[in-house]
Amino acid sequence: MLRDDPKSSVIETNVKVYVRIRPFNEREKLSNARAIVEVEGNVVHLLRPWGLGPKTPRQAQFRFNGCFDSRTNGAEAAPQMQVYNGVGHPLVDHALKGYNACLLAYGQTATG
Repeated sequence: MLRDDPKSSVIETNVKVYVRIRPFNEREKLSNARAIVEVEGNVVHLLRPWGLGPKTPRQAQFRFNGCFDSRTNGAEAAPQMQVYNGVGHPLVDHALKGYNACLLAYGQTATG
């Protein structure tokens, strides 16, 4: 993952980093929460909370091997199968061929 340099590219290594952005939960929807991230391809932009900081809305950006945005309900959403096909399936294939494979998933409990 590279930070703050939109022109730099992800370095090809044996370790790949993906991010999945979950949809708001019911509590967040009821409180009219606002998203503080935007996704552009494989780059996630962290936005400044409204009313804080300089006028520029973007605070930082992070580049990943892939981004899955599950916040939308249309064709742009990233359901479980899309995430599995993009991340899990290649690892399973690799392991079945006798190679080492490891998937580390980290995130909030019960969010997908």
